[in-house]
This record gives sequence, structure tokens and C-alpha cells, in this order.
Amino acid sequence: MEIKSLKKVRRVRYSSIAQDDYTQRPQIKAPRKQQGYPDTLSYSNRRLYYEGQEIGELIRDTAMNNPQLLSPLANELEAFRKNSLKRRKKRTFWSRKEKGEFSDDDLGVIFSLCDAYIARISEFIKQRYDATTDGLSVLFDENNQLILNGMNIHAFLENCHDNLNEKSCIFLKGIRARLERVLNNKSNSRNFDRIQDVVLELFTEIDALLAKTPKTD
Repeated sequence: MEIKSLKKVRRVRYSSIAQDDYTQRPQIKAPRKQQGYPDTLSYSNRRLYYEGQEIGELIRDTAMNNPQLLSPLANELEAFRKNSLKRRKKRTFWSRKEKGEFSDDDLGVIFSLCDAYIARISEFIKQRYDATTDGLSVLFDENNQLILNGMNIHAFLENCHDNLNEKSCIFLKGIRARLERVLNNKSNSRNFDRIQDVVLELFTEIDALLAKTPKTD
């Protein structure tokens, strides 16, 4: 084995070693957050849909079963209304083709629908708040019958006509007292005129039933 002198050992400069060109490597960029509209909302045939369900139907179902979801839905409607302007059809100076999705007529319908639905949600939320604060929940079913705290007052009165007894009269007096509270507490409600007309008719019917109550010695 031949031992070479240290002077004869080849010197290698650091600069001559092949280095990785890091500038040529693909740059991985974080995806930009898209400033778009909620994907759950869509517009078609002059109607708004939430995940395929018409918004009007969704509001009714949500108000009855999941009222806590009404406020987030109103926020999404407001965001959709604002971002729809970004999707307005327009024609560039150098192109004859229109870019965008919504025409001016579509935008008018979208704005009207969003405003109407947000107002309806606000009314439902106010009703929920009033029911929480004063303990009285007043609704009307599809037959315009009054639902007080989940009880159909008209149906109960019909039952009293067929089976009037001392126990039912006690309930009638309690219902009348609650209806009086409804008139006092719902005076600022948007539907107060409707509520007042129905309650006054119920007063007349309840008083007539109480007058028929057989008095016990």
C-alpha cells in the first residue's frame, strides 16, 4: 500500500461540490381562502334554496323544530345577498361575452327574497324571545286557530261544548286569564291586530260557556 504525502492529496473546494438548486424546487403555497358565498345557498327559477330545500319551507320547519338555527341562517342569507353582487353579469371592454351569473333582474329578486326571509326570521326570533320572557307563546295554525303555549284553544273550546263540567270550567277561567295577559303583553307585536280579533272572539265564547256552567250548592 502506497502512502501518499499530504501535499499530494487532492484538495476539494466546497464550491465545486454539486449543490441542490433550491430555487428550482417547486414552491408549495398555502391555498388562498376564497372570498365566496355560502355553498349551501343557491338561486334557481326565482327561488332561494338551502342545500336543495326551499328557504321558505326551511324557515317554517326550523322555527318549529330547531329555532336556534334561525340566526345562523339569517347570517348566511345576508352574506349571500352581499356576495351576489360579485356574480353580476357584466361585459368587459374587449370582449362581447358576458361574465358572471346573475342578471340585474336576478339580483332584484335575490335582494327581495333575502330581505323578506331575514324579516321573517327576525319575527320568529322575537316571538321566541317574547315567549321566553313572559311565558306566553302565541301562534296560528293553517286554519287560523290560536295555539297558546302549544295548546289549541279552539279545539279545547269545542270539546267543552260537548262535555262541560266543573273541571273544564276551571280550565276555561285559567285560559281566559292567560288570554288577558296575551293582550297586555303582545301590544307591540306586529300581529297584534290579528291576535286581538281572535282573542276577543274567544272571550265571547268562553264567557258563554261559563254562563252555562251548572252552579253547585
